[in-house]
Amino acid sequence: MLKGLNEAIVKYNPTHNDSAIVSVIDDIQGTFHCCGANGPFDWQNNTLYHDGISLPPTCCNKEAKAEGLNCTTTTSFHFTNGCVDIITDELKSSLNTLGWAGVVVIVVQFLGVVFSCMLSNQRREYIYV
Repeated sequence: MLKGLNEAIVKYNPTHNDSAIVSVIDDIQGTFHCCGANGPFDWQNNTLYHDGISLPPTCCNKEAKAEGLNCTTTTSFHFTNGCVDIITDELKSSLNTLGWAGVVVIVVQFLGVVFSCMLSNQRREYIYV
């Protein structure tokens, strides 16, 4: 995931409005409030942000956009965490929740089998004429 995200950052160019890379990177950074793969300085590998100061607008929070500020590493408005770590943590959290849901389903299924066996045994006790 790290390699793929770094490659996407290098190819990122917001002047191509139809670019899937731009929309994916913008969605990831906007949703997870992160910047770059490992952090904001990953954007130095992009030709548009190679100065080490400029960042894409999605690397900054809504306050910076509302005030019309450019997103840079010198402002306090930019996200400092990398997206890979945040996405990995989110996936681990989701997998933990999914695991517990699986355990609950297994327990309910087991109880269903037990109760159906009990019901079957009670039914055998009746004599049908």
